[in-house]
Amino acid sequence: MRYFLFIILFCFHFELSFGQEIVSPKLFEEMESMGGEEKISAMNFFLVVGYDNMQNRNFSDRIVSLGKNPLPTEFLTTGFGFSLVREKWTILNLDMGLGRSTDFSDDPNVDVAFFFSHLKAGVAYNLFDVQHRFRLEPGIGLVLARGQYQLQSSQQDVSFDQAVGSPLFNEINLRQNNYGLNFNLTFSQNQFFDPKNILSNFFGLEVGANLMFFSNQLAPNFAESPDLNLSAIYFKVKINVISP
Repeated sequence: MRYFLFIILFCFHFELSFGQEIVSPKLFEEMESMGGEEKISAMNFFLVVGYDNMQNRNFSDRIVSLGKNPLPTEFLTTGFGFSLVREKWTILNLDMGLGRSTDFSDDPNVDVAFFFSHLKAGVAYNLFDVQHRFRLEPGIGLVLARGQYQLQSSQQDVSFDQAVGSPLFNEINLRQNNYGLNFNLTFSQNQFFDPKNILSNFFGLEVGANLMFFSNQLAPNFAESPDLNLSAIYFKVKINVISP
């Protein structure tokens, strides 16, 4: 019986020694780490400050022909957003930008304002290596834009009966929705470069274009209304607030 146990122990020791010579300990560690890897993802909540250039020639030229000032073409925008990020993909990039201008009227009797918003949802792919300090991501998405052109009487002493009963307007709001595609390129810090540092993805820089291909009718629906095209070229800075 003792001889039998001795033979078993000898064979077991020989097998371990032979296996260690063929497969190095480093390879064993790599195999174990491969089996234990998990997909890494992160969520980012951020604020946005940007610059939009919007020509909007059709609508602008039409109001100029009626004696009004043209629409502005340059806007400072603000907004917020959310993104779900992995090492090579941003699988959801959702953000909203808001812009307005109220200083392009030279008629003391009428206050003029223009408001717009862009809501974008898209994806992006990281061109850099997953261990690189930065990310460079071309992206594409869908965009919904809403614009409003407002004319309002600046007379503050008008009565209710005059405002409601007079054939002259007191306020008019022209509104339209646009639908299109967003194309963008984003440069940001790679938060997976140092996962322990939650501030490693503090900022992002994005340049892109919103191209509108479809729109609703202008409301109120006047005959021969011009199209309020909200296509824009933009630049924005994203500032992370939360990166869980």
